[in-house]
Amino acid sequence: MTKRTHERYALTRSPLAQRLTQKKLANLLRRPLPQLKGLIKYKKSFVVAEVREIDGKARPLCYPRGPLRSVNEALKYQLSKIRLPDYVASPRRGRGQRENAAVHVDAKQILTLDLRKFYPSVSRRYIARFFREEFSMHPDVAGLITELLTFEGRVLYGAPATPVLVMLAHRKMFDQIDNACLAFGTKMSLWVDNLTISGAEVPGALLVQVREIIASHGYKTHDIAFVTTNRDSTVTGVVVRCGELHPANSSNLAIRDLEAALRNSVDPSEYEAKANRLLSRLGGQLHILGTQREWGQKIARRMNVIRQKRDKRVRSNSK
Repeated sequence: MTKRTHERYALTRSPLAQRLTQKKLANLLRRPLPQLKGLIKYKKSFVVAEVREIDGKARPLCYPRGPLRSVNEALKYQLSKIRLPDYVASPRRGRGQRENAAVHVDAKQILTLDLRKFYPSVSRRYIARFFREEFSMHPDVAGLITELLTFEGRVLYGAPATPVLVMLAHRKMFDQIDNACLAFGTKMSLWVDNLTISGAEVPGALLVQVREIIASHGYKTHDIAFVTTNRDSTVTGVVVRCGELHPANSSNLAIRDLEAALRNSVDPSEYEAKANRLLSRLGGQLHILGTQREWGQKIARRMNVIRQKRDKRVRSNSK
């Protein structure tokens, strides 16, 4: 049996919540305390700040490298062992966009909204207070761990630990939203900073209440959309239509472009790389559709043909 290393216990049972000293925190992270303090002192040398295009949007990233990234990974490991509420689809191991959309497949009406500039708005002060109050950390320990997870007064946007850290730090806010949804007979799922709420009906009064809860915590919402599922409604890149899940049209267009590029590939190594990208995209569609549906079975057969052609090219090139 595989040892379970994630979501093992409640927050209060986390090793981070056991009133650690700075030295014990360093031992937990398997780093000498002077090294941790040195990383904080020379933090600018271990942080990369850049603007990168993600999903068609220019996003300012700020992420650690070298030994600071290793420490960030160690903190992610500790935070990821804390149990999350069921409404969280991401950040969560073992759940993807399909699983998030599947929560809402039987709904008649769906509401989606995003938290505006959520991660870049999370302050160092908010994170420090979270560690002091929720983990019962001594102020100096909370300060040390916060400095390892933030840069220039904000969380490291693009760092490994940031998604689970931000979710846990805002657990009270998301719990309040979930309770409001349950009171209206609806259900909610969270994908990073995207909220999806669905039910037989999603009342406007619920939207007002959800936005008030978010505003009370100092954040704003945008990209608000109400849709009914008798026509296409997209939930985290997956189309919900009449009780079934479908790949988004953008995925079909990407596959068409990849197939055209593959047909025009002459070099064997280039052909292999493009075939692998196409297989990855088709595999995503197969995951959404499943193998029980006819469309899914057709995709599975297409993938087998592509694999055979790819392997034949690779064998021919190696002779």
